[in-house]
Parts: sequence; C-alpha cells; structure tokens
Amino acid sequence: MLAQLPSRARWRLVALGIPVALAGIAYSIWKRLSQTKQAGGMLDFLFDVTPRDVGPDSPRFLELKLAWQSFLEHPILGVGSWGNYEGWQQISWQLYEGGGGTYLHSGVLHIGLKAGILGLVLLFGLVFSFTMFWRRARGALTGDLLTLAVAGVAGCLFVIPDFVIATSLTKHRSVLFIGFCLSLPYIAYAIECTRQRLSSESVAGSVAGRSSS
Repeated sequence: MLAQLPSRARWRLVALGIPVALAGIAYSIWKRLSQTKQAGGMLDFLFDVTPRDVGPDSPRFLELKLAWQSFLEHPILGVGSWGNYEGWQQISWQLYEGGGGTYLHSGVLHIGLKAGILGLVLLFGLVFSFTMFWRRARGALTGDLLTLAVAGVAGCLFVIPDFVIATSLTKHRSVLFIGFCLSLPYIAYAIECTRQRLSSESVAGSVAGRSSS
C-alpha cells in the first residue's frame, strides 16, 4: 500500500506512523503483561493461549467443524438467515451468551452456512469486482485522491484476518467499517472523473469563447 502512495505522502505517513505504531505496541504489551504475574517472559504475554484454547480439540475448531458439516448438509442455499448449525449446544458461548448457533467465528463460513454456495459466489464476486476496479482506477488517481483510495484498500486488507477467523459479520461496527473502506476507492474515482469532466468543459468553453471572438 505504501508503494502506491505519492512519494511525499508515503514518507509523511512513515514518519508519523512509526512512532504512533511503536507507542501502541508498547502500550499493548504493557497492558497485556499487567494482567498476569505467572512464569514471566513470553509465558506471561501468552498466558491465555493453552492447549485447551487452541488445537483440533478446542471449542473454536469444534465450532467450525460443526458449522462446516451443516454447510455440507445444506450446500446450495444454506440454513437461512436465522438458521443454526447442528450441535451448537456443545459450544459454551452459544449457550451462555444466547447465540443459539446463529453465528460463528468465521465470516466466510458464516456466509456459506447462511446462504450456501450462492452466498459464497456473491462474496467472491464482490471481492473480484473490487479488485478489478482498483487495478483499473489506481492509475487514474493522483495526489490526495490516491491517498484516500489507498486508505480504503488498506482498511479492507486490515479486516481480512477478522473476517476469516472472527465474528465480524455480527458486529455493526465491523460491517460499517468494511463498507466504509470499500466505498473510498469508488468515491475517490468519482471525484477524479468529475474533476476531469469539469476541466474538459472549462477548456471547451474557453476555446468556444475565443472562436466566437
């Protein structure tokens, strides 16, 4: 993403971003280590990552496995918007948080479960359409509009891990953020097209005025 920005904007972003990023990382580490006083070092930093939490027998993997099996049973149209996956009662947070098996920790599999192959085709069609548009539009954008568009693309890349292995589709803020990031390249391109059109009309009007005089 940095390579696609104008040179001045790229170095300005690096100069401003690195100190902020380092400060944020340092604060996150401090908060993380302040939550526990166990063996020290990396064991303190990763205190809640245990064999019970990760691996093929963990609740997260069991949830995905159960949802995948339900997807295979309803592959074309899925289980519907308010449908759930079989065996959700085995997942503790689905019981205690009132989920009822209606959501899971994977946005991609969530769409597959709810809308089947048809939903996944629409999802990947959206990603493909956005990618092709960006490849076409980035060459026409310069300066501040290029920076705006790159910010949108960077935001989309930023949410990929959350979309793949988290519950992003059940959080209003996450869905709004994704939609906002997707819109920025289109907004920037529309503004650039409007600028070019107005510039062409101005030039044409100037030429017409000289001809009439």
